[in-house]
Amino acid sequence: MLERAMHVAYRSTFRGDDDIELALEAATYGGARALGLEAYGLAPGDRADLVVLPAGGPAEAVVVHPARTLVMKDGVVLHN
Repeated sequence: MLERAMHVAYRSTFRGDDDIELALEAATYGGARALGLEAYGLAPGDRADLVVLPAGGPAEAVVVHPARTLVMKDGVVLHN
């Protein structure tokens, strides 16, 4: 989803952090809404599908492509 957000931002000529974060929102939460996924996000009770990476914020994560430090699916660590 980070890669898709980067392409959306690039093709939309988004340059500011707020705009890049909007592209990430569209690729993640927007996609989940379109698919009708429930319990998507970072709230207690949501599915534990996540990727952790070293970045100062969402825009940096989209633009810099830092290496993943943790990947989980259904609460199971797939990569650490």
